[in-house]
Amino acid sequence: MQGVANWEKLTWQEKREERFKRWLSPKNVKFVSPEAEKLYKERVTRFIKTIRLEEPDRVPVILPVGFYPAYHAGISFRTMMYDVEAMRNAWLKFMYDFPDMDTYYGPTLVPPGKIMEALQLKIQKWPGYGLPENATYYQFVEGEYMKPDEYDEFDWTQMRQHPILGAKTLLTIRRQYDAGLARAIVPFVS
Repeated sequence: MQGVANWEKLTWQEKREERFKRWLSPKNVKFVSPEAEKLYKERVTRFIKTIRLEEPDRVPVILPVGFYPAYHAGISFRTMMYDVEAMRNAWLKFMYDFPDMDTYYGPTLVPPGKIMEALQLKIQKWPGYGLPENATYYQFVEGEYMKPDEYDEFDWTQMRQHPILGAKTLLTIRRQYDAGLARAIVPFVS
């Protein structure tokens, strides 16, 4: 860890304590108010005590809220997918309306609609793209996307590098590249 002398010689417990110190007093963080800094330190201390198996002042609150912040703000799943500002505002509203939570999950599972459309995914449907616009979630579409004889031909290391594209898409790209039809996508088939 940068800034810690002999980091590689520290025990895992000493390394953990150094991380806790940085977590509790982060460098280059400017809090909006003394109250915000106080609440931050209370929450971090709560987590640190819990990790150390000590008794905190109360149980840390981390709720897996899914997409509830958007529904709480009155926006649809489709709006979340296509309007980043509306999604941001929904999550901020949720955080302000439920201030007792110790940490929050962001909208990491909300796929960006325009990118999904550009990829022309056949393995998912979402509101307005295979599902009614008022659908509350996206849906996976099961199917046989690769035939049994195609598995030996596929380079599985490409899946690790480009997981969102899917095996069948990468296999198609590889075949087009080999046939001289896809020279512009060299990074995907190197």
